[in-house]
Amino acid sequence: MIEKLMLLLMAALMAVSTDLYLPAIPTIVQEFGVTEGKGQLSLSIFMAGAAFGQLIYGPLSDFYGRKPILSSGLWLFIAASALCAASPDMNMLLLGRFLQGLTAASGPVLARTIVADRYPAHEAASVLAALSGTMAIVPAIAPIVGGWLLLVFPWQAQFVALGLIALVAWSASLTTAESCPTIGVGGLGAAELGGRFVQCLGNRQFVGFAICGGGAFAAMFCWISTTAYIVIGLLGVSVENFGYTFMVIIIGYITGARSSSRRVYSQSGISLIRRGFGFGIAGALLFLALAVTRTHSLPLLLIAMMAIFHYGGLTIANCQMGAISAFPRQAGSASSVYGFIQSMIVAIAGAIAGALYNQTLLPTILCIIGAIVLSAIGLRMTDEPATPPPAT
Repeated sequence: MIEKLMLLLMAALMAVSTDLYLPAIPTIVQEFGVTEGKGQLSLSIFMAGAAFGQLIYGPLSDFYGRKPILSSGLWLFIAASALCAASPDMNMLLLGRFLQGLTAASGPVLARTIVADRYPAHEAASVLAALSGTMAIVPAIAPIVGGWLLLVFPWQAQFVALGLIALVAWSASLTTAESCPTIGVGGLGAAELGGRFVQCLGNRQFVGFAICGGGAFAAMFCWISTTAYIVIGLLGVSVENFGYTFMVIIIGYITGARSSSRRVYSQSGISLIRRGFGFGIAGALLFLALAVTRTHSLPLLLIAMMAIFHYGGLTIANCQMGAISAFPRQAGSASSVYGFIQSMIVAIAGAIAGALYNQTLLPTILCIIGAIVLSAIGLRMTDEPATPPPAT
C-alpha cells in the first residue's frame, strides 16, 4: 500500500506541479505586470526543465540504484519549490520553475523505471495504465485545491503545498525495496551517457512511440497552457470554480487510462492507441467548430476536451511501455530519453499555444490539431520493423 502511494505521488509529481498552480497564473501575471504569454511560459519552462532532468535521473538510477536518486530528486524539488515561493519577480519565478521541472522529473522517470524493473512488458503496460488512471485523480483535484488556496492565501502557498507533497512521497519511499538490477554496472561518463542516448534514438520504433506519446501529451498540454485564460478570462468562471471544470475534463483521461488497463491483455498497445485517435479527432473537430463559429459554450468545450483527454489516457501509457520495452536492460536510460523527447514536445507546444493566445479559442485548437498530427506521424513510425536493441 505504501509503495503504491509512493508510485502514485512520484508519477503525479510533474502533473500536480502544473495543475495546482493553474488558477494562480492570472493573479501572478497581474501582480508582476507581465504578459499572458510570459505567464504561460512558467508552465513551458517547467516542462523544459523536466525534459533535461529526465536525461539525468534514468542513467544515474541505473548505476546508483533507484532509491538514492529518488531521494535526492525529491529533496531538490522541495528546495526549488521554496525558491518559487520566495520569488520577488517573474524572472526569479521562471528560474525557480525551471529548477522545479529539473527536479520533479525524478518522479515519473523512476516510477516508470521501477514498474519496468518489476513487471514484464505486457503486464507493466497494464500497471502503468492503472497507475495513470488513479494518478489522474490527483491533478484533477489539484486545481480545485489551488483555487481555494488562492482565496485564503497568497499564490506562494501553492508552492509550499508542492513541497509538502514531495515530502510525503519521500517518506513513503523509505520503506520500499531497491529494484535496480544493474547497480554499479557500466559507466556514467559523457561517452557512456551519449552512447545510450544514441542507441535509443537509433531505434525507429522507440522514437515513434516517444513522438506518438509526446504528441498526445502535447494535445492535452495546449489546453492546460491556456485553460486559465479561456475558462476564467474568456468564459467568466470564478477562480474557486475553475478547478471543477478541469476535474470534468480529467474524467476523460481517467476513463481512457482505465479502459487501456483492462483491454491491454486482450488487445495490442497499437490497437488501443489507434482507438484513442478516434476520440482525439472527434474532440478536436468539435472544438474547432466552436472556435470557428465563436461559440463560447462551456459544456460543449468540456465535452470536446474530455474526448481529447480520453485519447491521451488510451495512448500515453502504451507509448511509454512500447518504447521502454525495447531496452529491458537499460530501462532507466530508455525512460529518460523517452521523457526528454516527450517533455520537449510538450514544452514547445505549450509555449506556442501561450504565445499565440489572443482571447479566442482558435490558437489553442490549432495547436491541439498540430499535436495530434505529430502523434499520428509517430504512430506511423512504429509500423516499421523495430531496430533490435544492442546486446547487453
